Amino acid sequence: MPRPSCGINIPSGTSSTVTIVVGTVGTIFSIAGSAGAVWEGVAAGSTTFPLLVAAVAGIAVFATVVYFAVDRCNQSPKGEKGCVAGVIETITPAFTGSTVDNGFPFASQHDRVDVVVKKDYWDLIDAQSDFVFCSQADQSPMVPCFYYNPAVCNAGIGGSIGAGVGVVGGLLIAAVVVAAIGCATWILCLVALIVAVLIVVAAAIIGAVTGGQIGRAATSQPGPTSSGSEPQALQIGDYVTEQGSMVKYGDLDNALAFYFVQTTTLHGRSFNLPSYSHTDPDQNLVPDACPVTIL
Repeated sequence: MPRPSCGINIPSGTSSTVTIVVGTVGTIFSIAGSAGAVWEGVAAGSTTFPLLVAAVAGIAVFATVVYFAVDRCNQSPKGEKGCVAGVIETITPAFTGSTVDNGFPFASQHDRVDVVVKKDYWDLIDAQSDFVFCSQADQSPMVPCFYYNPAVCNAGIGGSIGAGVGVVGGLLIAAVVVAAIGCATWILCLVALIVAVLIVVAAAIIGAVTGGQIGRAATSQPGPTSSGSEPQALQIGDYVTEQGSMVKYGDLDNALAFYFVQTTTLHGRSFNLPSYSHTDPDQNLVPDACPVTIL
């Protein structure tokens, strides 16, 4: 069976996030109208217009945070059922995967386990991946496997509440500032608009980050574990069989991923050290626990 084409450079994992942020900025301007509409509103000399634009900007930020909360809290299967087996190469807990995860907990990804898979499952990867992750040992294909973490969901809920409170509070502060600046001239009115938008957006983001941190801190995080009556915390080097919902995941350049893992069978540990080659589980993980019908 030919080895799937792959590389060892892990993508940033922000492709979908960047799209969402860019879309939010576009929404702000599209709802506000256009540069001409903004100019007309400023020229009209009304203090209401700067607050209206600021409200639109704040709502766009709030909607973005809510999107992440809904997406991260959805436990429903997003793809077809699948199964792979291999050895764990890396484990990335939630809130530690990137700068975005650390700074904006409402956008954090769930716990991730990368598994160097047996050669038996290469055809599954090759058929369903636009990008294939690889170990550094010998470019053996890996599959990212995500485990649902309730703290990620609660961080999204807390972030949404915080963003909403931030928008309301920011508008109250912006109203006072805009009234103080006034719109006696178009320059002052333009300054009032810019300041109002910055205040409301900053308040919404601060509220989202604060609420997200509170939601995260208030929730226990068991981490990735094996299934069964006596679950065990997974470790790098464990032999595992992963069963769950397979998807092409946009945040990972459309790589095949399990989102989420539903069952993990633990088969013991490798005597080798990472990085792993597929030859390790090929030789030492026989048989695995994947149903014959999925091979």
